[in-house]
Amino acid sequence: MLKSAKPAPALKAADEGIILLYPMSDLSKKQKKHLRELTNLAYERDLSRCLEVLESSFKDWKNNEITVWDLNQVIHEYHNEIARDLYKSYTMNDPVFSVAFGLKQGVISLQDIEENCRDEIISLYELFSRK
Repeated sequence: MLKSAKPAPALKAADEGIILLYPMSDLSKKQKKHLRELTNLAYERDLSRCLEVLESSFKDWKNNEITVWDLNQVIHEYHNEIARDLYKSYTMNDPVFSVAFGLKQGVISLQDIEENCRDEIISLYELFSRK
């Protein structure tokens, strides 16, 4: 029911034992701050997107389109899978990785990223966009 709201599997590197680190020390304080702000923005937008899907399940329940048990299962899946995956994706990674993840999720665009940070983000985004 909420499966479409899950984070893109191509960027769930932590679940596959892949550790990616970007040398944040190579970035200026201004760049680091910008990437942290973008990470927060992407997390907020992605969480809102997923909550909208959850909200639609409540509407389906109110309209007797699904049972209370179906709604309970959707809530359970959201809490135990989707919300946790998003939390890990945005808070437990380097901001460069998290911004690339937000770009892949479609919750931020290249225009949101300052030009002096784009090369790093695009490189990582392209790495995870390979099939």
